Parts: sequence; C-alpha cells; structure tokens
Amino acid sequence: MRTRLNTKWLWVIPLLLLAGLLAARLLNADILFVDEYWSIRNAGGDRWGPLSPIGIWQQTATGDPGGMGVFYHYTLAAWFALVGDSVFALRLFSWIFGLLTIALLYRLADDRFGQRVALASVVVMAGSAFFMDYMHEGRAYTLLAFEVVLCVWLYLRLRDARRAPPIWQYGLLTLSIAALLYTHYIALAVGGFLGWLHVLRFRRTRRWWLLLTALVLGAVAFLPWVGITMGIIQRGSGEVTRHETSMQAGQVLEQLAHTFSNGNIALLLILLVMATGYRWRRSGFAWGWLIIVLLAIVIVNAVIPFMVHARYMLVLWPVLALLVALGIDRMASQRYLRNAILAIWLLIGIATTLTPDFIANVFGQIYRAPAAGFLEAIDLIDAQKRDGDFLLAHFMPYETTPFALFPKDYYFDPLGMPHEQPERIGMSFAQGDNDYLRDVEAALVDARSIWRLTVLDVPETNHSGVVDYLLRTRYLQCGLIMQRDDATLALYEAKSQEPAAIAYDAPEGDLGLTAARGPMVVDGELYLTLIWQLGEAVPAGQYHTSLQLIGPDGALATQFDYALPDQRPASCVSTILPVGELPAGDYDLFAIVYDAQTGDRLAQNGDDKALLESISLGE
Repeated sequence: MRTRLNTKWLWVIPLLLLAGLLAARLLNADILFVDEYWSIRNAGGDRWGPLSPIGIWQQTATGDPGGMGVFYHYTLAAWFALVGDSVFALRLFSWIFGLLTIALLYRLADDRFGQRVALASVVVMAGSAFFMDYMHEGRAYTLLAFEVVLCVWLYLRLRDARRAPPIWQYGLLTLSIAALLYTHYIALAVGGFLGWLHVLRFRRTRRWWLLLTALVLGAVAFLPWVGITMGIIQRGSGEVTRHETSMQAGQVLEQLAHTFSNGNIALLLILLVMATGYRWRRSGFAWGWLIIVLLAIVIVNAVIPFMVHARYMLVLWPVLALLVALGIDRMASQRYLRNAILAIWLLIGIATTLTPDFIANVFGQIYRAPAAGFLEAIDLIDAQKRDGDFLLAHFMPYETTPFALFPKDYYFDPLGMPHEQPERIGMSFAQGDNDYLRDVEAALVDARSIWRLTVLDVPETNHSGVVDYLLRTRYLQCGLIMQRDDATLALYEAKSQEPAAIAYDAPEGDLGLTAARGPMVVDGELYLTLIWQLGEAVPAGQYHTSLQLIGPDGALATQFDYALPDQRPASCVSTILPVGELPAGDYDLFAIVYDAQTGDRLAQNGDDKALLESISLGE
C-alpha cells in the first residue's frame, strides 16, 4: 500500500514569495528614517565603524534613543561585515527576519494545531500590511518577532516532547531567551509570559526543573543590561513630549486591532470570538501570550508613557495570526467559507500594502520622503559641487523637522557643504517672518551658490516663503537641474558685479556670458550653467544662443538653442544636453549668439563663436 505524501506545506512557499515581494518593493522606496540612522551608527556601520564588541555595547547603552538592545546591533554588525552597510543592506536584514518569522510561525502552528491552522496563520501574516511595512524598516522589530516565536516554539517543544530532550536543547532555549531580552525592552513582557506559562503547569519532574533553569539562566544573562534598561525607562519617564504624544489604553487597543487587521476591526473581532471556542487545553497558551503581553504594555504605558507608535506591539503579530487562524479553523465544516475568508483577508492585505495612505495614517507615523528623486538629486549635486555651495533640502514637514536632522547629516555630510532645511534653518524657532529672515541671512551669508532640493508632496509654511524671498532678491535663479514627479532640484547663483568672462560685439550695448558651472557630464547628460549679462539697451527677445557640441571630426554632434532671458542686468540659465549616445572622443563646446530675425552671428574676439570648454566623452 502506497503512502500518500502530504504536500499541503508546499503552499507556504508561494505565500513566503508573496510576502517577500510585497515587502521587497519597499526596500528602496523611501529615504533613511531617523531610527534607522541609529541602527547604522550603533552597529558601527558607514563612517562610524567598524566598532569593537565593547564599542557597540557602549554606543548602544548611551546612544540609542529608541531602546534597541545590544544583541540587535551585534547581529547587524555581523551582517554589515558580510554584505556591507548600505541602507538597502540594513533593510534587507529586517526583510530576511520577517520571512523567517512567518516560516517559523508555520512550524509552531503546525506542531500545536496541524497544517490547516498553520497555513491559515501564514496567510494572515502575509496579509498584514503593517508587518510587510516593517519588513523594510531598518530596526529590530522583525528580529524581535522571530525571537518571540522561536522562544515560544522551543519552550512548548521541550515541555511537551514525548521523549526526554537532550540538555543542549535547554541551552538553546536559554540563549534564545537571552537574545530576546537583549533585543528590545518590550521583550520583557514576553519573558513574563513564558514565566507565567511555566509556573501555571507546575510539575515535580526533572523536565519542569530543567525548563525553569533554562528560563532563569536566560533572565540572569540579562542582568548586565538591567541598569541600562532602567536608564531608558528613566529617560522615558522624564520626556514630556512622550507623555503628550503617547497613546491611552483605548488607543493602544484600537491601534493594535486597526493595524493588524488592515482596518477591518469587525472581521478581526468576529474571528477572535470564534477562536474562543477552540479547545482551551491546546489554545490557552496563545490567549495567555496575547493577554499577558498586552496587559503589560497597557499597564507600563499608563505609568511611564512610551506607546508613541503601534510598532512596539509587533511582538503580538504572531499570536494574533495564530488566534485568527484558529477562528477561521472553527469553520472546518464550511470549507468554502473558510477559504473565502482567507482569500478576502489576503487580498485586503495586498491592496492595503499597495496603498501608502494606510501606513501614513497610523498613530505616530512620521513622514518619509520617497527615495528615487531625493537620491538622484544628491548624485547630481555631488557631481557638480564646488566651494561656496550650500544645500537647502525640503523633505520633512515643519512639525517634524527635528526628526530629519540625523538623516540629513547621513546623506548630506559626505557632500562636504553646509546644509539646512528651509523650514527650520539652524533649528530656528523664530515665529515672525522678519525674525526668521535674519536667521536665514545669517546662515547663507557666505553661500555663493544654493542648491534647493524640494520633495514635492511635503507641505510648506511661511518659512519657505521667507527663504524664497531671499533667494529672489540676492541670487539668480538658474532653473531646474532635475524635475521629477517626486522631487525637484533648482540651482541659484549669487549676483555678482564682475564683468562677463566672454563678451560679444552687440551693436546695442553690453552682452556677455560667464560659465558659472560646468560643463559636467553625469549619467549621459551634459550639465551647463551660464550667467548672461545684458545691457539695458539690448532689445528683448532679439538675440538667441546656440550651444553646439562639435565632435572629433569637426561635425556638429548636438546643439541646444534658447532665447536670451529678458532679465537685467544678469540672468542665469541651466541647460541639459543628452550626450549618452555620442561616440567616445574629444569634443568642443561652443556658445554662439545670433540675431533671431536675421540669423547673423555676433562676433566674439574676432570669431563668430566662443569656446566654452573641451570635454572628453566615453572615458
């Protein structure tokens, strides 16, 4: 008689692929967040490392404002040593542990309740838009969720094993408990749950005492970090801002239900009610997990407010997925209804994941600028920068500009130029426009050129208007160097009294130009910024310029024409010429000025064109 293979577990593979794809699309979607900055810095990444183990311990103990534990930074440092310390690598670490959490949850559910519940729990986790979002967050939350599932699974496996487990498995539980506690202070609630679960099943057996020893040793290993945790708690108790912005008990429950269910709280409650009818002997640990950890969060938050965001409750995602799966499994006699609910949950989760508004509207969520245009602008600035440049980057709403300070330094310090946010230059708290104008003038006093990076969906206040006023009155606007749907990059050059570097023989008066910046080739495009000086007598619109790139064979390779701006005494124009398709070689860039009506060229130094620069392409 043939044994029929059980292949239901194979459904886990496409579900993991789906979760991986949904989260992977976010890995490069937005720029570094302030908390992620601390992840890189405390793990000794980028310009802050590498750090020794002692250095990571000290940096985590004194420098992490978010309460991440040192184990996270140790594992992250090892990961950086393996794959590098980019923002992508940081987030990939979270992505991997998010998938491992889902996979291990399947194993836990399969061991306790069978494959049907296990598959349902995987569907529920893969259909959580909030969890998918935190699979791209460069913090410890997915590692923490994985460790929670690992500790619960190991404990139950050891407790209920038919044969006496080997001693090394108890040691593995001890190490897992220690790692959990050293990852985030919220894990203390999970440790309390495991202790409650063990005491509740008191037995005068060798196994019970071995398990107790394993749990106690894991807790004892945490003693060196207790003082640091208490310091974090004391800092939190003294932060007035956290007291004002933390959730109340009702908000904690509402945000937990809202974020886990993708906004479908009614469906979640129905399924949890149905789960109460499952056999308590088998499902009681899950209810204890949920209730004890949630009560600990609510009680501690009432004494020392810390719940400024729902992410701290991600330790409850696995158990909520288990309980929802149990509720769905109660419909075992109605197979099509059960499958329909799973499909609906998954489809809603996918749709919510693809809808940024859901995450953006979560309690305490702070805006994160899209990365594509932001990073492209930085590359353009880096390629064309020079002494005297100043960067104004508008990528965070006024209310949350302090959260942008560290990401701002991360991205802009390597440029080697001063940089500020136009909404809060110099962290100014000036309220009136005149007061703020003085702060802006003081900050820009030595700036010869201004790069203005603007993320378009970030609202502006009157502070940006003050900055624009100063730019209009003291600088020449050279136009947009980059224009995208998500961001723009504009260049401003300081007004100068110096004569033009290149003068043309215009019969009506002075007409000349100065190459303010460039030519510079970046990613197949030639960037050139010219300052034009026109006398008052030069007729408006009469003269045009033709920028011509002449190839090695003397033939015209490409050109760009535009009318000289009718702005006196000077104007600035930035031009972008595509050169990526041109063959390699040496080229000459000329500027020709001609009469738009007759086509006659103006002479320049005895010639009808001015050589701006010789450049090499294809090198």
